[in-house]
Amino acid sequence: MAYNVKRRAIFFDRDGVINELVYRGENFVVADQKVQRTAPWVLQELRIYDGAAAVIQQVREKGYMAIIATNQPDMRHGLMEQAALFAIMNAVCALGFDDAFMCTHTRAEGCLCHKPLPGMLHQAEKKWNLDMSDSFMLGDMETDLQAARAAGCTPVLIDRPYNINVPAEHRINTHAELLRLIN
Repeated sequence: MAYNVKRRAIFFDRDGVINELVYRGENFVVADQKVQRTAPWVLQELRIYDGAAAVIQQVREKGYMAIIATNQPDMRHGLMEQAALFAIMNAVCALGFDDAFMCTHTRAEGCLCHKPLPGMLHQAEKKWNLDMSDSFMLGDMETDLQAARAAGCTPVLIDRPYNINVPAEHRINTHAELLRLIN
């Protein structure tokens, strides 16, 4: 008799969690919104956080899949080339991720995969037969936490200077602290 064994996953947002955001200045505007930091737009801007690669390996050693779930609308906003987007994603995936899900739509397009909606997490759930109640989402923005809650997994916020006012069930200061939350 075959058993349908569910897997566990740690979902990782990319920008602000795995790699640093790029400071663009006090008066930078994207899609009619003032922003100071964005995702990297060229491979040369990619800076991986210390400890990110190690925690990916460690969560996999604990039996979790490591999966990226990231919004990447900057190409649609005309801020980066497709080749740069894929070069950055390939470099990040090479850190040891099992899979990656990426929404390239803008917020205005209403895509069901664009966080805070849980579409990317549900795609992974179906593809990998995941037990969402035993899975986690590590993010740096409220939209990451909202997507996690909507998908039925545990939201975890990694502290950054720009998210101190974001309410979270679980907060960590470093990637290594994630290991204390998971079984």
